[in-house]
Amino acid sequence: MPGDACPGLNTDVVEKPPAIPYVVGIYDVTGQLVIDVRARQWCRMPYPDHPNGCPNYGQRPTCPPEAPLLMDWIDLAQNHWLAVVGFDLRQQVNVMRAKHPTWTVRQARCLLYWQPSVNRHLRLLAQDACRMHPGTVATLCPEAMGVQVIRSARRAGVPIKPRPTEAVYKVALLGYPIAPTGVSDEACTFFQKGETDVHKSSDGRNRKAAV
Repeated sequence: MPGDACPGLNTDVVEKPPAIPYVVGIYDVTGQLVIDVRARQWCRMPYPDHPNGCPNYGQRPTCPPEAPLLMDWIDLAQNHWLAVVGFDLRQQVNVMRAKHPTWTVRQARCLLYWQPSVNRHLRLLAQDACRMHPGTVATLCPEAMGVQVIRSARRAGVPIKPRPTEAVYKVALLGYPIAPTGVSDEACTFFQKGETDVHKSSDGRNRKAAV
């Protein structure tokens, strides 16, 4: 899976080729989301080098069990959207193995070399989507709120797959909050890190976002 650890690699000295994500789209998924609170427990499923699941479980306010349920965070009676970016994982593997012929496929897929760039692009797309729909809020981790991301994205037409080997799709969710956010309608409030950042929009003004 793309989240596999990077066995045997010194990631401080390995050259990181630029990851080039691409925008897939913004999809209106009003009434189409697949919500199952059991999805929050998937974070505890074991994966290579992590027998107890994701180490962030129970450690971050954006992760289960502290993260709110989606229906307690946005008003599902109003419109809500998925913002999706893609990344060519197969090309990434080819580039990394060309640079490092002794690497295994698992090593070449290591997310440390591509995920930060993909997440930045997802965040920027979600911000753009929020500006298109003033007053909305966004999360970059809807599964933590009980959304079955793969089934929901497939309903919208995104060709997302579990344990991808060719294309990776990262998904954000935005909608209208149940509770006031305390920021202007020009801003996008993110539920991501429990911190507060100020972002510059394309017109040069500050955009305050709780992330």
